Amino acid sequence: MIHFLHQTQYYFLFEVLECSWAEMQNQVNKAECLDDIIIAHTVFLNSIQRGVLLDENSREIDILFEYLISGQILRYYIRLDSKYRPDRPHTG
Repeated sequence: MIHFLHQTQYYFLFEVLECSWAEMQNQVNKAECLDDIIIAHTVFLNSIQRGVLLDENSREIDILFEYLISGQILRYYIRLDSKYRPDRPHTG
């Protein structure tokens, strides 16, 4: 579980944020007016939103991640609870 979270964090930080930031910097350096900078920033924000799976097209993936992660947390809690409170019956 921790490995999954670390890999997800790595992907968000280095594959999404760093690449999007570098692209925005290139666009800002090429900008000829304030409107170009605003457009570059908007593209940057949209790119990040899409990359971290928070846009409308990624809603199904977001639901799947939420289901998988919450399921893992629940199973971990049940295991810990049964280890330290063996008198309570558990299923799973």
